[in-house]
Amino acid sequence: MEDDIKRLPQWCQNFNEGSEAQVLELYRTLTKDFENPLYFQQFVISGHPPLNGVLFIPHHDSLEAYDWNAEGKNIKLYLRGQLVADCTHILPQYLRFVKGIFNCSSINVSAQDLRSEAILKNISEAIHAKCLQIFLQLSIDEDMHRKFLGAFLPYLKQGFNEDPSNRRHLAQLFHFQTCSGQDFVGLDQYVLHMPSDQQEVYLFIHEKCFQVSS
Repeated sequence: MEDDIKRLPQWCQNFNEGSEAQVLELYRTLTKDFENPLYFQQFVISGHPPLNGVLFIPHHDSLEAYDWNAEGKNIKLYLRGQLVADCTHILPQYLRFVKGIFNCSSINVSAQDLRSEAILKNISEAIHAKCLQIFLQLSIDEDMHRKFLGAFLPYLKQGFNEDPSNRRHLAQLFHFQTCSGQDFVGLDQYVLHMPSDQQEVYLFIHEKCFQVSS
């Protein structure tokens, strides 16, 4: 995201007061993306100080996000509407495609406070957890989940290797095509519907289903 918006519009002091049209316009301004995001969610990061904000899942991958060595300044922090930090390393590298804007409206907090290690750690943990929650929400809608995996599956695979504490959550997002011709399904769903006498599940890596069945 670019640093074009040094100060947020007045409605961003409390993101819950913004309309969907205003949130989408803010996204396009910050990201220079002419397409609406695949999904966005407004929420509050509790703690001292609390922050109001919004997370965006883009509709497609970007060249910047595809750079595996990119630092990913994808989370912007504002204090009373004024930009104070364009964060690097606040999220694990595999989440660098997620965009976020968060504002602290407290008059008792300084820019130095907001950039402190303790507060950044709280923000990082809250956004990290919210990202995983959003991904699981997207998986409920088959069409939305297919679009999400089509754009960001390589990042989730990276996270599966690099984020062992959340590996189980990430594994729930992966879908596979079955040799029976069944459409892409998650492992839990496959096990739920497999024959009662089937004792094992095998994972084959091939480009085409017929290469496995032949």
